[in-house]
Order: sequence, then structure tokens, then C-alpha cells
Amino acid sequence: MKELGLTDDGLKNVEARVKLESVEWSERRRLARTSEDEHLLIALSEPAPEWDNPDIIQNLLENSRTPSMALLNIVDRKRSENRSTEDEKLERWTLRAIKHPKADSALLTHLSESSNWVIRYAVAMRQETSEGVLKNLSCDMHLAVRAMASRKLGVAFVEDLGVGPLCTRLNEVFEKVRGHISSNRGDITSLVEPLGIELDRFSDQYGPFYQVFDKFDEALDELRTKLVDHYERRLHTTLIPNISLEDCHFAEWMKKFGRDHFDAFIIAGEVKALFDQRGDLSLKEILSDARKLLPYVSNGSPTLEHFLRGRRLELRFHRVHTYGDDIASVDSGEMPQLSAIDQLSQVVLQGADPSTVSSNIPEILFSIRTASGLFRKISVGWGSPIEAIRIFKSGRFDVQYANAGDARKVAEALIGSAED
Repeated sequence: MKELGLTDDGLKNVEARVKLESVEWSERRRLARTSEDEHLLIALSEPAPEWDNPDIIQNLLENSRTPSMALLNIVDRKRSENRSTEDEKLERWTLRAIKHPKADSALLTHLSESSNWVIRYAVAMRQETSEGVLKNLSCDMHLAVRAMASRKLGVAFVEDLGVGPLCTRLNEVFEKVRGHISSNRGDITSLVEPLGIELDRFSDQYGPFYQVFDKFDEALDELRTKLVDHYERRLHTTLIPNISLEDCHFAEWMKKFGRDHFDAFIIAGEVKALFDQRGDLSLKEILSDARKLLPYVSNGSPTLEHFLRGRRLELRFHRVHTYGDDIASVDSGEMPQLSAIDQLSQVVLQGADPSTVSSNIPEILFSIRTASGLFRKISVGWGSPIEAIRIFKSGRFDVQYANAGDARKVAEALIGSAED
């Protein structure tokens, strides 16, 4: 046999098949339930020409020694013409196989591509499912599968961060409030039912009962939104400060746990998905904000000739508020762009991590309250490669570096982002 290229395991599997040919079905059923020989169990799991003896399959699934290869043989069976019955039977077998103690990462990865969402959901629930599979399932077409995969990713993530108790506490707070609201709703209903009054909250949208129940729902929605915001801020500030989260992010996250529920672990899983890509996503956002400072060119994109001036970048700036004779301040809406040019400079010239790099330019500008102080050359320092900045009343914004080479490198990064 070895001359045919069989490994030792392959040879033992063949020997087990040959041995089974002379074994009665009743003995095969017993072996499937009691045998500890993995090669024999694998041979028993292979489909027989006349389809299968269900008792053997059941016994294999109940035998804790049945190896992953045998489980894979069970779940990979081909169907015959009686599709509906066998689909239901195979689904039961597959769910049993997923819960089997010998179900390994290879089996779970294979089943994660099943066309049956119930199977994929069961895979997402298993502790042994790999992070890569969970990431794929977190983008599944079925909402329940996405939610479970995101939650599993979040559970592991918060354990590493040490904020698991916070997640549990937030979930408990929501459930207690939800229970209290449900109880009050039930109390109101029980008071009027003896009078023969039916409280269909949708029967009269202008009626008093509708308004009471609607306030309950509004309160629950507000609590959930505030819990999401509270927890997101805790993780966002610490882990992904240079990635902006929009309302669309929160709306998509909340879909995963439904209108009447809240799950901080699911949010943690979504933040982890961003955290894993934090370098690329942060740099993309920094470049996008910094590019807003590029000068406007009517007939195309700006080139180096439009804004590179030796060791200075001559950019554009618009919103400065002036009050009276000598009071001025920078519009807060401009601060992300001003921070971004400093952050980009640190990334390009100092190799800073784009996911954590910060800027002290906003702090400097917020401290200046006079026009005479704002419209002059302002030193930056504090570890930044930018020596100074200057805002002009005309809307020009100059950024000065130590030398022309540094200015060119940052300018080329800006142009590159414009071309991407």
C-alpha cells in the first residue's frame, strides 16, 4: 500500500474499511457508539452505497471519541431524491456535529460557508470558531448570524481590554429599564381590561393610551442611544481616536440587536472590526481632511507648483470669526483639517502611527483670542515637524517646515491622496 503513496494514517483508514466489510450492521452500530479507534470511526462515517444507516450516524455523533474527519464525512453527505426529508435529517446531524467536542476549526470553517443560515449561526456560537471565520460571518447576509458573530468578536475583544464588566453592567441596566417599562405597560393594561376596554395602541394614534405607550418606546429608544454613545466614546477615545464614527455606523450596529434590545458586546465587536484596520482607516481619514486645505484649481487637481513654496506649503483657509476691533477665533469646523496637516506631517516625516498620532494646533489656536495674535506667524513645536503656521485674512494658510525637502515630502503625500 505504501508503494501507492499512502501515508500511515491513510493506510490505517484503508485497513479499517476492509475490516468493516465483514462486520454485520448490528456490530457496526455498536462500534460507532463505543469504539475509540479513530480510523475505524472514520471508516464507519463514510457513506454506504445504499445511503446510510441512521443509527450508525447517531451513534457516531454521540461518541465523544469520533474525530473531526468523521464529523466532516457526516455533514458532507450527498442527498438522494428525497431532498426534503434528508435536508431536515442532515441539518440535525450537522448541528449535532457542530456541538461535538471534537469539532475543530477546520470543520467549523467548512460549515461557515453553508447555504443554511441556521448552520452558520451555530458555527458563530462555537468557542472554537476562528477569528477569521467570525469576521466573515459578521458580514453575513442574515442579520442573526451577523449579530452573533459580532458579539463573539466583541466578547473576546473586551476580555483583552479588561472592560468586560462594563459591557455586562450596561446590558443589565438596559434590561432592568426595559423590564420596568414593560411592567408599567402591563399595569396600565390590567387596570382597564376589567372594564372591557381593549388597548390597541395603534387603533387611535391621537388617543391618550397611544401617547402613553409611545412615550415608553421613546424613553427606551433614548436610553439605548445614550448607552451606545456612552460605550462607543469609551472605546473610541482609547482605541480609534483618528477614525470618525457617523450616524450610519450606529444605525447599522443597532440593527444587529433589534429595536427593543441592547448589547454592548456587539458594539465592541464592531469597534474591533475598525480597530483591526485602524492604521489604514486612520491614514485615509487624515489624508482626506488634510486635502481640504489644498488650493482650489478651476481646471483640474492642484499640483506641487500650486502650493509648494520652498520650505512652505501655501494652502487655503476660510473660516475665521472676527468680533470688534481685535477679537478673532478660528471656526471649530476648520480644526480637523488643521490637525490633519500636522498629523500627516508627523506620519510622513517622523513615521508616527496614523491611528494614534495627535496634534496640538487646535489647542494653540483656541488659546489665541485676538486678531493681532491670530494673523501672525505662530510657532508649533511640541514634537511636531512643523515649525510654524500662519493664517492670513485673505484665506491663505502657510505651513512652514525646517527645510524644503520636508515640505516637498508632505506636499507629495497630499497630491497622492488627491490622485487616489
